[in-house]
Amino acid sequence: MKKSILLSALTVSLMTASGYAQSVEELLGISVSAVQTPTEAPESSHAHAEESPFYTRMLVTPIIQGSINTNSTTNNVTLSDSKIEFDVGVGVGLTIGYRIPETYVFLEVASGFQWAGIRKFTGRYFANDIFIEDLEGENGNFYQIPLMFTPGFEFEWNGGWPFLRGGALRFGPSVGMSWQDLNVSEIRGFGDDTFSFGAKGWTFSYGAMVSIDLFFEHNVAFTFGYQFIGTAGLDYGQMEYQGPANPVLPSVDSNFTYTNVVSCGISIYF
Repeated sequence: MKKSILLSALTVSLMTASGYAQSVEELLGISVSAVQTPTEAPESSHAHAEESPFYTRMLVTPIIQGSINTNSTTNNVTLSDSKIEFDVGVGVGLTIGYRIPETYVFLEVASGFQWAGIRKFTGRYFANDIFIEDLEGENGNFYQIPLMFTPGFEFEWNGGWPFLRGGALRFGPSVGMSWQDLNVSEIRGFGDDTFSFGAKGWTFSYGAMVSIDLFFEHNVAFTFGYQFIGTAGLDYGQMEYQGPANPVLPSVDSNFTYTNVVSCGISIYF
């Protein structure tokens, strides 16, 4: 008897609770079964500035070095129509950049090491406006370490073939300094005459760059780019002479020089 009474009381309680729950659902206009567990927002196709504003870029940089003209006159001795031409060179580069969140602006500092061998040197040697001899040589090297600052603009797009997980296009002007080391040796003149010159030092640099990043992972991208670097002239000092005579030698000053830098590598965002 007691068990029957207890079972009846439990049944009434459950029915009452069920009716109360239905009343709450009707009052709030929701269904408990319709409530879903919150899920995390899906990951973006690639690292955007808001989540990964910093990046570093490691590059291999084939270079096309522009010719250098070195006309000069010292003590009535003239080095005229002189030109240094270069083979295609190679280098490596490292860039550290920052993308300002919620803008299209980026800032980066880039440096590297570049080398180009001398393909040909030509010039004409005059004394007191009298032609003495033609000069010609092929030996020498040109080394550069640019240090460039670039502010610029960035435009991004989302994933999809052929751009893998999206990409970023950047471009802007550059300004900085370049350390240069040029040496030209075994310049042949008449008979056993040989000349050489060279110098090293820092010079003002300027230019522009453009690059494109193609993401193949969320924070990693292939990088391709181009940079133009122009530099002010550099004083190479007085030519050196190796031979039996004792000629008066001109000093050598370079004019404006330029370097075309083609780059490819990997960018990492963090």
